[in-house]
Amino acid sequence: MRGSKPMQYKWVVLTVTAVGMPMSGINLRVVTIGLPTIAASLGADLETVLWVTQAYQFIVTIGLLMIGRLTDIFGRVKIYNLGFDLHGRICAMQFLAKW
Repeated sequence: MRGSKPMQYKWVVLTVTAVGMPMSGINLRVVTIGLPTIAASLGADLETVLWVTQAYQFIVTIGLLMIGRLTDIFGRVKIYNLGFDLHGRICAMQFLAKW
């Protein structure tokens, strides 16, 4: 029984990863569908908006790899708490922005 626990954990991780990976693609598809409207509202041409979308996807991919490596080095809980803290601080600072 002791040997089967790690194997079950690996399958849970594989399942969660397999379900979570398409979310990035869905996110990009939603943005891509809205590109003409975004370009019209910003007064930009479609090629410029496409470059921004590709840069966004590239940054998200690189960020996931870097954060994955940081969790290997420092531990999942520390990186999760750091991300939660940074997100909270950034959301709290939105009131300082002058729109």
